[in-house]
Amino acid sequence: MSPVEYTSLEIFGILIEEPVTAATDLLTAFVCYFAFFQLHKLKIDNKAFSYFKYYFLFMALGTTCAALLSHAILYWSGYNWKMLGWTFSAIGVFNIENSALTYFQQETKSKRLDRLSFVFKVQLILFLLCLSYTPTRLFEIIQINSSLGIVGITFPIFGYLFYKTKKRGYKKIIIAFCMSIITGLVFSAEITLHKYFNYHDLAHVLMAFSSFLLFVAGLELAKGKQVKD
Repeated sequence: MSPVEYTSLEIFGILIEEPVTAATDLLTAFVCYFAFFQLHKLKIDNKAFSYFKYYFLFMALGTTCAALLSHAILYWSGYNWKMLGWTFSAIGVFNIENSALTYFQQETKSKRLDRLSFVFKVQLILFLLCLSYTPTRLFEIIQINSSLGIVGITFPIFGYLFYKTKKRGYKKIIIAFCMSIITGLVFSAEITLHKYFNYHDLAHVLMAFSSFLLFVAGLELAKGKQVKD
């Protein structure tokens, strides 16, 4: 494993820090923008699906901000501007949580998990409060929020839905989330392939791939192709 080496380049007199990291973040953003607009064009009138597609929009905004404000021009924007991208990403997590809950309600006709909608609001508010307080304005906060939202809540709900219905759309969501979990492990373990392609870059590429897999799952759900295996 190569040691991380932070780089920069200058284009037309503009200094760009961590260009590969910024570029791979923009790759993820591009996939998420593409997913949102493709799903939006389908004009599906379904609350669960709306939450699902807006997950992509807010993740796209979050990773765009990360590429620019957290990496490329951090020397100009400053640390506190990272909060903008982190906030967009947290709203994205909020949307995917609500999507999972709403799909559960639609499939089961049950009110067993209805209180989770309140829990999701509290979770988002607590996240924003942590960002407003300087000592807790840390990247680890967004890691905890994302892990709780995706691994702790959304993954189990969609896993249950696949178990109960055997629909391919839910199965593909589970596969996409498994890739997201692998991405998180790569980042946490700081697996670096080359000093100019560090664990940030690798994680961003894997995130782009998992986002595309989730988009494919969204198409499956939206177009009614939930054929049982």
